[in-house]
Amino acid sequence: MRTKPTTQAPTPKRTVYTSLWDGEPDGFRTFLRQMGRHPLLKEQELPTAKLARAYLDFERDCDQARAALIEQGIEPTEADVWAAAGFSLTDAAQHLSAGRKATRQMVESNLRLVVDIAKRYTTHVSLEDRTQEGTIGLLHAVCCIFTTSAGYSHQLRVLF
Repeated sequence: MRTKPTTQAPTPKRTVYTSLWDGEPDGFRTFLRQMGRHPLLKEQELPTAKLARAYLDFERDCDQARAALIEQGIEPTEADVWAAAGFSLTDAAQHLSAGRKATRQMVESNLRLVVDIAKRYTTHVSLEDRTQEGTIGLLHAVCCIFTTSAGYSHQLRVLF
């Protein structure tokens, strides 16, 4: 008795394009496309920056409270840390949700600036690498050094 040979449909091969110049989408081009979907903050920049700064201050206070509790020999829970830092559960939850959203919004809305600056510099380093370094700098600026007291917009501070 003869059996019919079973044929499976060939699996389509996936091509990974590693260069922007291949003419096909790759990770960097997808990044550029997604980056353009986020609106610039304009007049919302200062209130958003203040929320992000408050969140970073909240995180710093919690880190200090956690370290103090650990120094006392206590293995703290998040609720213990928040209480030691002087926050109620509702205040802490509000700081976390609003602050994370504001920080993310600050980063996403300023990525266009990073790419614009990266395009200005023509060196032996690729645009993708310059953009990656600029994005790391933007994250550092938003999460570590940005203050709203200087009166500059965040975009100008990134340039400094």
